[in-house]
Amino acid sequence: MLTLVGIAADGWLPTLSRLDSMVQLDDGNARIDDAANAAGRQPSSIRRLLNVGPADTAPEQLADLALGHGIGTFIVSGDDPHTIERLGDTVLPATRAIVAEARA
Repeated sequence: MLTLVGIAADGWLPTLSRLDSMVQLDDGNARIDDAANAAGRQPSSIRRLLNVGPADTAPEQLADLALGHGIGTFIVSGDDPHTIERLGDTVLPATRAIVAEARA
């Protein structure tokens, strides 16, 4: 399926809690990249998203996933208003700042 993602899909959306390790995430990204290159596509044109739970939203953790594992979009499960407010007010700005500083 990851080969098909690299050949024809717009993105890949695994779930963090279903991954055995970050190695599995990295291997998946590598398989997608290899298939994209073989199909004449730019691997960077394939979005890398990740489902995460509210407990997995420390800014340092999200920044590591972005910088070290190529994740560009996070989808947080749940509809708790306090969690949504915390994400918007503190977690996401802090994550963006860590990533921007590392990329500067």
